[in-house]
Amino acid sequence: SIPEIDTHIKISSFDSDTLVMGSLRKPKRLKIRGNDQQDYPYLVKGGEDLRLDQRVQQLFSVMNEIFAGDSQCTRRFLKLPT
Repeated sequence: SIPEIDTHIKISSFDSDTLVMGSLRKPKRLKIRGNDQQDYPYLVKGGEDLRLDQRVQQLFSVMNEIFAGDSQCTRRFLKLPT
């Protein structure tokens, strides 16, 4: 189907404060405000292999499926953030 562009959230502005994280590569966290008045956080990385990040997210998703299928994990509310 054809995307309905009129329903997409558009960038209204960028927050003037940018947080530089303290890890090795010093990723930047910024906020983008949408025309729906919601803030959307983004993590901007430089010099890293983004494919590795994608693989880690895929691994976490699979692990969450395994956790969801295990009664003890469900009882303990185990879930990895993705």
